[in-house]
Formats: sequence, structure tokens, C-alpha cells
Amino acid sequence: MNFRSFFFFVSLTFFASCTLMQEVDAATWNLPTPKTPEMRVLLAAIEGVQEFTGEGRFIVHTESKDVWCEEEKESTVSIAYDDGAYTVTCTSGMFITQEPVQVTAKKLRKRVQALTYSNRPLWNPTLNDNVFYGSLEVVYSMQSHALLLVNEIPIEKYVRGIAEASNENDSDYLEALMMSARTYAWYNMQNPTKHAGEPYILDATAGDQVYRGASFSDRAPNIVAAQIATKRQTITYKGETIVAPFFSHSDGRTRSWAEVWNGDYAWSQSVADPCCTEYTELSGHGVGLSAEGARYFAEQEGWKAETILKYYYTGVEIEQGY
Repeated sequence: MNFRSFFFFVSLTFFASCTLMQEVDAATWNLPTPKTPEMRVLLAAIEGVQEFTGEGRFIVHTESKDVWCEEEKESTVSIAYDDGAYTVTCTSGMFITQEPVQVTAKKLRKRVQALTYSNRPLWNPTLNDNVFYGSLEVVYSMQSHALLLVNEIPIEKYVRGIAEASNENDSDYLEALMMSARTYAWYNMQNPTKHAGEPYILDATAGDQVYRGASFSDRAPNIVAAQIATKRQTITYKGETIVAPFFSHSDGRTRSWAEVWNGDYAWSQSVADPCCTEYTELSGHGVGLSAEGARYFAEQEGWKAETILKYYYTGVEIEQGY
């Protein structure tokens, strides 16, 4: 390559780089607008370059909605983080930003996939629950000093991805559980103190609520039906959203809030759990809804979801939460 050709090549490369680094006007892009409040759920701490794709067209943008690129379905983009900078590689080029980066399906009914994220159920390791509604965000936490993968998702889509029960359960039990899970989520969205300072509201583990996303929803149609049947319904006490804890099974009775944690709530009282006996070991904290007890009341006694909830949470009502 002679000097003139080399100079032309360098100039063209520099011009292209400058063009790629320009922020696209977000107002000219069609970012989807959810109709319900959005949960932010931590999926995992991650390392290295993260790759994403979508089952439809998807958009790569910053938290403040500055859009970098729009991709065709099944295209692959990558996001890397190093020393305060996020590097985004799209089919149209490479971009660098200091803001966390999100990958969002252009249509609300479509999903995005985290190709480098693995969450395989123990009972079938050939499955991988790595498909999600809403946005997938790569964000560095200044508090925990870790790079995180966070799913920002409309609350109803979040609820249908909660994997705290199997698909084969009684519909009234599933509806009761969905209302408890939604209430727990909505309470924490209104009072985001449990993980204060972190870029998420809840995590996807049993420490909050087990969440596996859209892949789980695809194989759990009865749970999706329970979510739809109870849409927007939350549990309140005197007009205020309750925390709505739930657990696996008791040793014959549930526990009041005051027996386990600091403080006290009128809606959280100890009640008999007839499916569980004093010879059964308590599994979980014991406060609120007993999953095994709720299944018993639904399957053996024919109780409806609202009756089950009002038994385990004293003096509550079921209302439209948002």
C-alpha cells in the first residue's frame, strides 16, 4: 500500500469511527412502552463478553434510552465492560458508552435471549432458561463491585415467569400463589429497600422469588393461566399492600411475623396448618402462606384462591394493585 492509499484508508477509518460514536436521537426510534409497572430482577453476576439475540427485531440502547442500533431477529450483539466503559458491538459497528446497556425487543410480545447466560433446571439440563420478556441489561454495581445481568420487565410478565410451583398443581392453589407472588413484587417495587443501592429490586432466587423467565412460562401454561386469571390483583390490609411472604410447609402451624422477624403486622398471625403435623419439620421461615397447606385446601377442601389467602393472611382484601 503506498502512502496516499494508506492515508486515505486511515482517514476513512477515522471518519467511520466518529460516525459510529454519534448517539442516535432516541425520539426517532420506536421503543416499546409497557402498560404496567416494571420490575427489575437480578438474574446473575456475570463475567466477560455477553452475547444477545432476539426472536424478533430488537434494539440496543442505554438506560437513558439513547439508542445505538436496531437489529434483525436472530442477529447477535455483544456487550463488554471494562473500567467504567461498556463496549457494544452490533452489525452496524462498535460503540462505547459509560451508561449501562439494555437489549430490548421492539415489540412487547417478543422476547430477547442471553446467549452467554446459563440457567438449566436440574431435572433437565438440556433446557436453558435464558429467554426473557422486556429488556436485558448489563450493568456494573458500584455497591457489590460486580457486573450484573438484570431483567427489566413488566410486572405481569414477571409474575408468569415465577417458578415457585409446578404446572400440574390445582388452579386455585396456583391463583393464590400468583397473587401472593405479585403482591410481594408490588410491595417491593413500592418500597425498594431490600436491595437498597443495587440496580435491581429483587433477585431471581428463593431469597426473594424463584424466577426463570419466558422459557419457564412456555412450559407452564397453567401458571400463565393463573397469572391471567388474577391479573393486577394484590393483597391489601386496610388499603395498604402487604409484604405477602410465603414458604414451603410448616410443622402444624404458621408463624406470626413477630416470631421470626422484627416488628409486627396485624395481617401476619399464626394459624393452624392442618395438612402439616407437629411431626413435620418446618421448611422455610413459616410466615404467611404455606404452599403445602394451600395445596391441601385447594385440592382436598375445594377452597377458592381468595379463601385460601384470607385464611393465611388475617383480615386482608384482594384489590386491583395498579
